[in-house]
Amino acid sequence: MAARRIEHPPAGTVKNVFGSWSAALRAAQLQPARHGAWAEAEVLAGLRAFERDHGRPPTSADLRDTRGTPYPPASAVIRTLGSLRAALERLGHQAAWVPVGDDEILAALRAYARRHRRAPTVTAWRREHRRPGASVIIRRHGSWSVALEAALMTDGTGSS
Repeated sequence: MAARRIEHPPAGTVKNVFGSWSAALRAAQLQPARHGAWAEAEVLAGLRAFERDHGRPPTSADLRDTRGTPYPPASAVIRTLGSLRAALERLGHQAAWVPVGDDEILAALRAYARRHRRAPTVTAWRREHRRPGASVIIRRHGSWSVALEAALMTDGTGSS
């Protein structure tokens, strides 16, 4: 069995020792990548460039690896304008989705339970491409079981 070659230590180890990857690069007398130096006008210009080049506004996935491009990384967009959604709104775009509220989440879970006479599993919810998405529900409530408990504790009228 060939020995594995390690090119660099795990990022977690680097962060524990140096505080950040950038600090480790500076300790090695290397220049970290440009991160926080994006001005608002530069971010907006970069997003306009993406749209011009691709015929559509960027998604956060499009802005993951932007090295060597005029496009800002998603982290710079968020730091500068709060969110990609807010940045795109500044450029005149309306989001294709709207935020979902807790009441809508709980109502969707209750409706499923009434229709199927059992609580939904996260697997079934995802397989059936139900909305709001399972990841949204889990992120909002902390876990699938906590969301189900909140939805099924009452029938929406306050009675058990």
